[in-house]
Parts: sequence; C-alpha cells; structure tokens
Amino acid sequence: MTKAADILSIHQLCAAYSEAASRLDPDAAAAVFAEDGILSGFAAMVGKEGDTVGRSSIASLFREVFGTIEFIHQLTQPALTELNGDRATGRTLIHENMRFAGAPRLIVFLGHSDEEFVRTAEGWRISHRRLVPKAIIQSSAELTRFG
Repeated sequence: MTKAADILSIHQLCAAYSEAASRLDPDAAAAVFAEDGILSGFAAMVGKEGDTVGRSSIASLFREVFGTIEFIHQLTQPALTELNGDRATGRTLIHENMRFAGAPRLIVFLGHSDEEFVRTAEGWRISHRRLVPKAIIQSSAELTRFG
C-alpha cells in the first residue's frame, strides 16, 4: 500500500467510527478498534473510571451508553496523520451534538481524540484512542424534530 492509501484508510476508519456513533451502533463503533484496543477518557465522561480495554469491552460500554441516548450527530475531521510502518498516530477533531433520551437539554461536545493505529489482518484499526474534551455546552433550547 502507498502512504496516501494508508492515510486514506485511516481517515476512512475514523469516519466509520463517527458514522457508527451517529447511528448509535455500538458493535460497528467498536469494530474500528483492534481486538486489544484501548479507549481512554470516554468512560470518565459517563461517570465510570479507567480505560476500557479490548474490543468486546468497548462494545459493551458503547451498548450501555448508546442505550440511554436519543440521538447523536457527530462531525469529525482527521488532522495530521503520521505513518511509521505498520503503526500510525493521528488526531481527530470532534464536534458532537447529542441528547439523552427524555432529557430536556441538547449537549454539544467540542474536543478531539488522539489516536494510535495499528495495521492488522483486518486492515488499520485503532490501538489506543484518548478522548480530550475542550468544552461541553448544554442548551435548553427547544428542539424541532424532523422524521
């Protein structure tokens, strides 16, 4: 694979995560992680401690959290990606709008994630993702629903 193809594959992987989160699909969101992948920072945002280690544990955490959410609309943009053989690092900028089921507030998350990637037999996967919040905004503005 060429460097450009590797970077495109990594960016597509990040887009697949964002799309899965926006569909509230915990298994598809976890599938972007390596089998022994690590998710840091997400558990703390939902009142739990520590890192979540392993694809199946990540899927379980997503299943639990996504089950409490009415909707997520996550917009992401990959920033610089650095390749080093079968490993890579990168940063993804995140703007997410979401609302918990039955809650009166819209929550806006602004931040980024720092990622480490590994090439596996499945293709590129996230080996470690660190979620870094910059701002969380809660709005009680009325929401208009479509569909």
